[in-house]
Amino acid sequence: MERRFPCSPAAGAPDSRSLNGLNAEIGALPTMCIRTATGSCDDPGMDPPGAPPITVPILTTARLRLRPFRPEDAAWVYYVSLDPQLRRWLSLPDPYLRSHARYFVDHVALATARTGQGADFAIEDPETEIALGWVGLHRKDHNEVSCGFWLAADARGRGYMTEAFRAACRWALTPAPDGLGAARLQWHAKVGNDASRKVAEHVGLTIHTTTEHIGSGEKWTGHALPGI
Repeated sequence: MERRFPCSPAAGAPDSRSLNGLNAEIGALPTMCIRTATGSCDDPGMDPPGAPPITVPILTTARLRLRPFRPEDAAWVYYVSLDPQLRRWLSLPDPYLRSHARYFVDHVALATARTGQGADFAIEDPETEIALGWVGLHRKDHNEVSCGFWLAADARGRGYMTEAFRAACRWALTPAPDGLGAARLQWHAKVGNDASRKVAEHVGLTIHTTTEHIGSGEKWTGHALPGI
């Protein structure tokens, strides 16, 4: 029997210094440093002064809805963050506490849009309003955005992550005010995270031929430009 959580506690990301791509359709966000209640963020661009707030839209696909985060989403973030497959690819606190999920939702997912630094989407089934996953898009500088994604264990293997990630990428690379206005989108995942790489490839990202040492190890990297 599949374990389900109501969508109003929908997806955010657990504490991680890099949110490196997760296997089984869990992706990477290279510069999205996720701070815990007791940790610090090594991404100096998280809260730059003067950036106008971003209104995170609702995006729809054939089967999914991508929506802005809500404060109550911390409940689902916590349960998803206990997934062993997710923990294999992310540097999560151990033990992972409810306060870590609460911090992510309040001080990353919601704060990113409020400070004009990007957008975090909860992926949900539009009919049941069950939350299925997360896509994050965070500015590295004015025109470049780093991306990340993951999907709950019981939603994997159905093409949902590719569908949602494609919609988010196209929005990010669409000029403002209809999109985020990014000129370039960057992705990375730990070497060996084949599922994350397949999602990036299926969406149409250009995968680089060499790896990079980022954070805790070697990463595959790639990028996308407008028109993807």
